[in-house]
Amino acid sequence: MNSYTSSFQSTAAVGAGGDGSFVVAWDSMGSGEGDNSETSVHAQRFSAAGVAQGSEFQVNAYSTNYQWLPAVAVDAEGDFVVVWQSLGASSGDTAGYSLHGRHYSAAGASLGGPFQINSYTTGDQTASAIAVDAQGDFVVVWKSI
Repeated sequence: MNSYTSSFQSTAAVGAGGDGSFVVAWDSMGSGEGDNSETSVHAQRFSAAGVAQGSEFQVNAYSTNYQWLPAVAVDAEGDFVVVWQSLGASSGDTAGYSLHGRHYSAAGASLGGPFQINSYTTGDQTASAIAVDAQGDFVVVWKSI
């Protein structure tokens, strides 16, 4: 899955499209794209035949501390959303872990920058899961402590 092979790659999540294509996201200690603070979130798209589509790419833009534990959902058109847990955030949630997401087209183009999912910013927001419907609407659930 990964082309960056220094250090460790872990905590993979898979989202499958209706046509059999899929997206894999994982956290990486270090990055070929400059996030070497702790862990960063990366993804790779694949065809239904398991052939990589494009290159591995870094999902997170905030690159301080831990960006990890991704979840992925793919809609009927092949567009996808990756969500992850961040320790600290450029959006101001510095109380602990916060949840962030990024939306992509089926071709792997970012449909806007990363966004914070949680609005409650006291304590930690962890253990996220995501689901998407045929129209591309998505819902994220998580544990707040």
